[in-house]
Amino acid sequence: ILARNGQLSQALKMIEMIPIIDQSTYISKIILTSGIYYQLNQFQDAYAILKGALQNFPDHVDLRYELALNLEKLQEFNEMEAVLRAIIKDYPSFANAYNALGYSLAERNTRLEEARILIQDALKFKPHDPYIMDSLAWVEFRSGDLLKAKKLLEMALKSKPDPEIIGHLTEVLYAMGQKEQALSLLKRHLRRDHKSLLNLYQRLFPENQ
Repeated sequence: ILARNGQLSQALKMIEMIPIIDQSTYISKIILTSGIYYQLNQFQDAYAILKGALQNFPDHVDLRYELALNLEKLQEFNEMEAVLRAIIKDYPSFANAYNALGYSLAERNTRLEEARILIQDALKFKPHDPYIMDSLAWVEFRSGDLLKAKKLLEMALKSKPDPEIIGHLTEVLYAMGQKEQALSLLKRHLRRDHKSLLNLYQRLFPENQ
């Protein structure tokens, strides 16, 4: 909350006050700190923190996964893919790695069939995860199957009213020509702190500004 309100130094001081009792506490503090930078779009800072921690714990799966997410934001896609594939090899049931790689491919509208397979593999481990369902819906959207994308996103939204899921469903409805439904959905969930939804609203409905 402090970080989102621009009080970054206070947020980081609060994290520093957490005593390091064991390795788990140390890792949690690293991920929390990098997560704050991530939310503030300071991906290079988050990357540097995670990279430093990985020098001490090179095999820690959560640190490696967070590093991959930052590499994606830094558009270091080859390195990101290498990190995620290494996680999949070392931890074959780590669903989030399959999902992250599949979604990254779908978002870039490339290798869509490979993306679908990766995300379907993730669903085998987390069959009802709304974020993974959202990723699969995005593959279907990129592939042109708008009806299937809509059904998946509606299921995901019932489980988790997340801004990203809302944004994706809005885009699908808009692409299907259901612009009134898209606008209604967006307005119901539009808030000042949802920058992605605000940007989507401005892009799809400039006439309402």
